[in-house]
Amino acid sequence: MYLSRTWISARSLILITATTSIDEIIRKFKRDGLDYTESKHRIPTPIEGTCEWVKKCSKYEQWIRQPCGIFLVVADPGCGKSVLARAMVDDFQRVQERENALVCYFFFESNVGIQRSSTMAFGALIHQVLSKNRDIARASLENMVVDGDNLNEDIQPFWDLLMKILQSSRKQVICVLDALDNCEDGEELLEYLIKNCPSSTLSASRIKFFLTSRPFGKLAMLIDKPDNPPEFSVVKDNDANNKERIREEISRVIQKRVPEVAAFRDLTPSEVSALISDLQRKNGDATYLWVDLVLKELQRKENQQLTKKAWLNLARTFPRSLDLVYAKMLSEVNDVAYARRLMHILIAARRPLTWQEANIAVELRCNFASDEPWDAEETENSERAFRTRLLACCGFFMTISSGKVHFIHQTARDFLL
Repeated sequence: MYLSRTWISARSLILITATTSIDEIIRKFKRDGLDYTESKHRIPTPIEGTCEWVKKCSKYEQWIRQPCGIFLVVADPGCGKSVLARAMVDDFQRVQERENALVCYFFFESNVGIQRSSTMAFGALIHQVLSKNRDIARASLENMVVDGDNLNEDIQPFWDLLMKILQSSRKQVICVLDALDNCEDGEELLEYLIKNCPSSTLSASRIKFFLTSRPFGKLAMLIDKPDNPPEFSVVKDNDANNKERIREEISRVIQKRVPEVAAFRDLTPSEVSALISDLQRKNGDATYLWVDLVLKELQRKENQQLTKKAWLNLARTFPRSLDLVYAKMLSEVNDVAYARRLMHILIAARRPLTWQEANIAVELRCNFASDEPWDAEETENSERAFRTRLLACCGFFMTISSGKVHFIHQTARDFLL
């Protein structure tokens, strides 16, 4: 597991002593620039009545009652895995004080270097556990020598530290890890957790994991191995019962959002009802993402200028597959050269760019291509102006969240590669 050796300390060995402050101890486990809370808050909260299908699974009911175990949700792109992960974090956090529990999380992102690493994820988990249990930080780690190089390369030291911390705590720890498929060593991480997660009956460490992932690589072999421990449970979105439950929840989203989107069109109740039925029927693949994209398309300013008949026809003729949706979005790009440059920059970037960075980068590239002098003062514009140009040139293919520019979804980035 390769990772740059510049994270924990400039020195290879770190000695945690009686004079080491608690804040210093906690800081050692969070890399500068890693904001795991921002990744969570960028994900929308679910609409009421959704993200409930998992809780109806008997395997989930068994997992939630156990002090240890792994619960893995495997689902195709666009089925709301990240929204589900955020919903679970929020649900667990609401009851953690009453249940004497601790909730920590990490959302893997394939286009962010430091959020693709399992060691970074475990560093973030330990940081959260210690931040919420400052009284056990010193008791657990005092006089321990931490090998900075090993922490950067191997998950084992992190796991050993986490187990040592948990032995000093009586709390139940719940770890939510979203999008293992975006982790650079996701297969190895899952295999490690399956092998090392404590047994419900034998371990004093009360820790369990809620994981999400697309189907990828060796995942199918890992989840179907006959010798997997009983503490490891898997649910799949394509199981008949789960697929129907997800479809019902997506129907609730359509029923709630369509009247809101259609309000400015002055549609009759029967027209709204017909539009809802049409979208429910067309969403054959049962993805939240498709619904979100079609409703965003209907809300675009230029589409709001259409006649009611043309607007309804746009909804009825919207492509059924995500690839066709993305192809349609790109075919409607107004400034192809600008959009291409910006997309190239975002794909190549090792972390999400702020809108200012993206603005400067694309303008520099445009000026290099045209040999025109670069006017920095002219480039320093407002976020509102950049957002307006982004929407005009690229539609909803990209978006700005918390001041940073992102593709609308991981599948949009994948479509370009």
